[in-house]
Amino acid sequence: MKKYILFVFVLVFSFLIAGSALAQLTTATTTEPISIFLTSPSSGYLRGEVDLIATISGVELEKGIWVLTSEAKNETEDISLIAKNECKIGAEVTTLFSSAMTEGEYKCFIAVWDTTLLSDGKYEIWVSASPSVSEASVSSKLEGVYKSEPISVVIDNTLPVITIDPYNTDFTNQDIKVTASTNEGELNASSYLFTKNGSFTFIAKDLAGNITEKTVTINNIDREAPVLKLLGENPVSVARGSFYRDAGYNVTDNLDNIITVKMEPVTINTNEVGEHTITYTATDRAGNSATISRTVNVIRVRSGGSSSGGSYIAPVISNPIVANPMAGQVLGAEKFNFTLWLKYGSRGNEVMELQKFLNNAGHDCGIADGIFGPKTKAAVIKFQLANGLAGDSIVGPLTRAVLNK
Repeated sequence: MKKYILFVFVLVFSFLIAGSALAQLTTATTTEPISIFLTSPSSGYLRGEVDLIATISGVELEKGIWVLTSEAKNETEDISLIAKNECKIGAEVTTLFSSAMTEGEYKCFIAVWDTTLLSDGKYEIWVSASPSVSEASVSSKLEGVYKSEPISVVIDNTLPVITIDPYNTDFTNQDIKVTASTNEGELNASSYLFTKNGSFTFIAKDLAGNITEKTVTINNIDREAPVLKLLGENPVSVARGSFYRDAGYNVTDNLDNIITVKMEPVTINTNEVGEHTITYTATDRAGNSATISRTVNVIRVRSGGSSSGGSYIAPVISNPIVANPMAGQVLGAEKFNFTLWLKYGSRGNEVMELQKFLNNAGHDCGIADGIFGPKTKAAVIKFQLANGLAGDSIVGPLTRAVLNK
């Protein structure tokens, strides 16, 4: 019985030793002598320049120079060479980049890959390693090419496009909302509300990291009313039945140079003794307005006064009127110096001053609106003839000389 038990024990022990040897043999025959994979880049979106770095390892990895080749395949199966370089294993670091990560494992730099050399799209990229044929120290049993598993990448070097929706560019006293969209990626904001003039930059960034910026500048928000000032006296007194011409006004605005001014009433009866009020309202294009009034007192003249009737015609300054007139050209202020060649069809401040001059000189050209029309033409001819000039209606050097006396 003891002999039987001993026989069984020896038999079992022999089977265990044989099984262990078989397992070791199986492991040795299934283990790859060299393993290689891409450390950089990783799968995903790529743009611009990318470092190509591989890790090489293996139980039979020996010192020597290895040739590393990286390739890419697009969706139509076309294969392109990306880069090729040599990596020195197990030696001190030289100009050939390699560094030991752990024993028997090395990280090797292949190249800086300029992805713009390939068209945008999907690719599979991999790296292959083979011993250098000129390197005798690498064992001949490692002959061949060892290839990494491919990784999937998307090359995208195209900038995203930002589209700005239409927004209000007219003068306004309200907030302005600007909205934007992009054809890919994300925006830092889909809209921006301008409560005052200024700038905002929309930024779009896609999955590859491409960035587009578009700046919107708003300068048409105007919440300030024009500044309206009367020229001349206020209140002003005129004799009953006399002809009265208003001294006018000056108007400026912080942003707008086109301001509409209305005067009410446009006529008053100077035969009517008492207090008359003229109201001036200046409105800019944003809708802001300012109002000011002038009091005209019509009084009786005890002796030597005229008893005939008369009417007042308020001068309406042309619309549009240029804000912030230059010094010496403020309407209604001081004696005006005429410098421009004026004729039928001319417009502007100098025409307006000409009309005021002619009206005051008794050559009626109607409302001083800054437009050289038929009435102004007729008044200029009368003025020229009255001063011994040719009545050609053109305000040239000779006519200006008389006007500027």
